[in-house]
This record gives sequence, structure tokens and C-alpha cells, in this order.
Amino acid sequence: MTPRQPWFALLVLTCCLALAVACGDDDSDTSPTATQADSADETPAETNAPGSDPTAPANGIDSCELLTREEVEEALGQEAAEEPDRSVSEPYQTCTWNTKDSSLKFVIVQVQGGVTLDEFSAQQASAGTFLNEEVHSVDGLGDSAYEVAGFLYAHQGEYEVVMTNLLGFNFDHPDEAAQALEVNRGLMESALSRLP
Repeated sequence: MTPRQPWFALLVLTCCLALAVACGDDDSDTSPTATQADSADETPAETNAPGSDPTAPANGIDSCELLTREEVEEALGQEAAEEPDRSVSEPYQTCTWNTKDSSLKFVIVQVQGGVTLDEFSAQQASAGTFLNEEVHSVDGLGDSAYEVAGFLYAHQGEYEVVMTNLLGFNFDHPDEAAQALEVNRGLMESALSRLP
């Protein structure tokens, strides 16, 4: 496997997620961070209950309010779409910010509540094995944070926030992955500052 292949897989995965969300495919579990352990006949009570809104804020937090349009536009270097797309991929409430003229550039932020630091640490310990990627601890974000496969995970208080982005497909530029991760860190700082 060449050094570009893991990053290419991430780009394809996140691109598919953004396109699915943009097309309104809220019924499928397309989140790159969602577990595949849920069976087809299990029904999440909160998101599928009659009369419930599957895109309602998770644990009182609306993931689309963790970033401002200006922050997203600065990160993407383009004007953002009029409204971000909200969806739920258990256990995360997801917000996808697309650009106006291309769904191939986007920022995705996910949040879930009720996560203890011990649970977050256990997740970090197993993330590398699950994704077959190296996990890197990140200092200075929330109570604890780590990066794996282009995703930045952070824990603060009772919340877990996940950040990823797609800035473009310039594979001839070796610093694109590093730039995207740096953008993730800046956006994560903003998102964590808006948690209760």
C-alpha cells in the first residue's frame, strides 16, 4: 500500500457521506464514525420513534451550531451552501457544511453526549485496530483528543465531537492531508468553545 492510499480511501469515504447527506439519505447509517455493530432489526428509540425528529439536537446540542458559516468558509476557501445538512448516524448527530458550487469540498462535524472520559479513552485505544490506521494523540483540545485516518476526535465534559473535512483532490500536493488535519484542529477549537 502506498502512502497515499489510506488518505485516498478517506477522501472517497467522506465524499460518499457528503453526497448521501446532500441527497437526503437520512435513513441510512453513512457516518464514517458510526459503528457497524447495529443489526438491521434493531431500531434506535430516539431517532425512529413515531413523531420524533431524527435531526433534532443530540443531548441538547445542535452540531450545526458548533461552527459558524464564516469559520467554514474560511476553512474551505469558498462560499458555503445556504444551509448545512443535518442528519443522524447513531450515536452521532451530524452536520455537513458543503460549498455552494461543489459537494466535493465540505466540513463534517458530529457530536454525541453522555460520553465519559474512560469510554472515550477506550475508544481511542481500539480505533487504530478497527480502522487499521495509526492513532495520534493531540494535546491542547478538550479533556483528550486524537487523530486517526483524517478524523479528529475530542472529548470535553460529557461530549464527544468528531471533525473531518475535504478541501480538494490535489493528490500531487503532498501536504494536502497535513493541511486538512490542521484545518480540523482549528475548527475543533471553535466547536469545543461552544459546548456547555
